[in-house]
Amino acid sequence: MLKKGKLVALFIINVVIILLLGSTISLALSEQNIKMNVSNREYEVRCNTNPKIFSQNANSMYMWFGLQSQDDNNSMGIKVSKIEIVQNEKVIARANKIRSYSILGNYDTDSLEFINDFANKNGENVVDIVFYLGSKEVARVKDYILKVYSNSVISYMDISEIGVQSNSLNIELEMINVSKDAKIDVYLVNDSNDKIAKLDKLIADDYNNKEHRRNFECSLLFSNKEYVKNHENYKVIVTVDGNKLNMVDVKGPSIVVLNGCTMNIIYDPVEYMDDTTADVVDHFGGFEIFKTKDAIESSKAWRVAFNKPIHFDSINKDNIYIIDKQTGLSIDVDYKVEVDHKAVQIIPLNGAFELGKTYILIVENRIKARDGVNLSKPAMTEFIIK
Repeated sequence: MLKKGKLVALFIINVVIILLLGSTISLALSEQNIKMNVSNREYEVRCNTNPKIFSQNANSMYMWFGLQSQDDNNSMGIKVSKIEIVQNEKVIARANKIRSYSILGNYDTDSLEFINDFANKNGENVVDIVFYLGSKEVARVKDYILKVYSNSVISYMDISEIGVQSNSLNIELEMINVSKDAKIDVYLVNDSNDKIAKLDKLIADDYNNKEHRRNFECSLLFSNKEYVKNHENYKVIVTVDGNKLNMVDVKGPSIVVLNGCTMNIIYDPVEYMDDTTADVVDHFGGFEIFKTKDAIESSKAWRVAFNKPIHFDSINKDNIYIIDKQTGLSIDVDYKVEVDHKAVQIIPLNGAFELGKTYILIVENRIKARDGVNLSKPAMTEFIIK
């Protein structure tokens, strides 16, 4: 017998019942240097991500997250199975497959998937980064700044060492929203805006279609060794099809040549994983888990029914979605809310299901009934396409 006020849902291929009630959030973080409340204890922590700058047009991408104590850089020891980037109470990006290294405080994913658009499509965005273990929110970074661009920009630059006796140098560029066929030129100018070095050799040119990211490495040749002088500044100019490209990293693309043969431009260091074994995490701990269903037709639509009317605005790809179990990425679906608002159909689009693959249907605990009742427990079921 159901208790009064509970919201009940049924997954209809085989009928299963999910009981849903109000939810709470137990801990939070704020700022890049922040306090975290775990079991009524506060910790000074810092959060970092790589990359911090990416394309608004990206579909999915690699991303690294770090959580360490502010005082001694020790790990916070938090295990993580899912990460969301949230802005204005909307899920902007989601990673369902995480490599969790709690002993290091490092977490990375090959499949951070963009669900909705950022508020600012060219510049800084203030977001929350939410860390989950199963159904439980275990940490939240508030007011974290990420830079997102729909325009073509340089997101990273690295320059090799150069001394006063050198006649060439290597430059590595990372550009976003620059097509793989666009013509790139790189050169140096001095304070008088004279071109003193030109592109000599192309070393590497790689394009990532999913991330709309182009990595370009080349060597530049100085037209005259006399241009390389002690303590002078030179600017790196990059053009795409003849148009100058802007640098959006906090450090500008300038070169300072020092006495002797030492020169290096240092950007924010990238922290790499060591060979520490990743955590074994229960991705669906705290979920209502239902028996795997096999031999499902590739065109089959799911119907999720409720015992009371649901709030229309909570039916979206943030809250009800289907992912490929192997990649963690969601597939294209459409939603059809029935007239009485007590059921929603989830319809695969464009032949989204592939034969032999396993998928996971997920209902998050952000679903609301019209009377304001929230889900107390998210739910999932796996199914295999025959």
